[in-house]
Amino acid sequence: MNHRALTVATATALLVLPASAASAAPANHRPDTPAPLTVGGFTCTPAGLWIGSTAPRITTQVTDPDAGDTLTTEFALWPVSRPHQRAKWTAAAVPAPGSVFTAPPSTLADGVRYGLSARTADAAGARSAWSPVCTFTIDTRVPHAPVVTSPDYPENQAGGGPGVPGTFTFAPAGGDTDVLKYRYSGSGIGLQEVAAGADGRATVEITPTFYGTFQLTVEAVDRTLNRSPETTYEFSVIDPEPRVIDLGPGEGVGEPREIRFFSAVPGTVSFTYQFNDGPAVTVPAGADGSAYVTLTPDRPGSNPLVVTSRTASGVVSPEVRTDVYVWASVLPGGVR
Repeated sequence: MNHRALTVATATALLVLPASAASAAPANHRPDTPAPLTVGGFTCTPAGLWIGSTAPRITTQVTDPDAGDTLTTEFALWPVSRPHQRAKWTAAAVPAPGSVFTAPPSTLADGVRYGLSARTADAAGARSAWSPVCTFTIDTRVPHAPVVTSPDYPENQAGGGPGVPGTFTFAPAGGDTDVLKYRYSGSGIGLQEVAAGADGRATVEITPTFYGTFQLTVEAVDRTLNRSPETTYEFSVIDPEPRVIDLGPGEGVGEPREIRFFSAVPGTVSFTYQFNDGPAVTVPAGADGSAYVTLTPDRPGSNPLVVTSRTASGVVSPEVRTDVYVWASVLPGGVR
């Protein structure tokens, strides 16, 4: 047996083993840069943010090319005008991919512009690059209660009518220049929102569905989403139907009785009525929106009466159908 050949072969085999073992260890990769950063619910943009809280919540998303890594995120925050006051803190570790939630280590100052950045590290110590700087300014001022006006439904006055649309304008007050939108609600309508224009104003159309008192509540919302105190705007919706008032309800068949017509609609100039299927008759309305006519029922029981009103602009009201009623037991002279 050739012992020398066996020894050489064994030594060669031993030299191959270390190279095979070294190839089994995978390389560790750096985590990805955390993104996006959000402050107070707003996603960071190159233009910067306005934040309405001195203790906003900060969030970001973290990922890693290596599956199963647990990542720790470090945050840095500083006043933009005083970068040397840079504060750092570390949020709780999360599995990748995951969401990180945190808050500044101390209360921020109103009116100050801040810079924020974040980076992530894995369990092996590999770190991502710092994220692009997010800038934001703290603005805790609350907008003033907005001004509400309407040419169709003036405040504390009567106007329009059910089904009659009206325009309402919302405007900033107290010199506010950062109103973003308005929230409003009212009698019979749910909560609505409308964006403010470049001048901070907005105009909406509202159509009341009933007559009587109507309340409209409006609040301004600024760029930080801080909301103003409410403005309550109240007006009356006019009942467009004319009222018919019998001033002689005790009169009998064949006895004249006075009837009053009344309309609350501004500018009413006349009433047209038809009694007991007779011809239509038009009478002028007085300055108070009233007219008086004399009617003579010719039958016991119901004597049908149909009435409409008309304005100077030609708007005709809905018909009112009623009865001039004579009790069957009432004789001429009002004797039963």
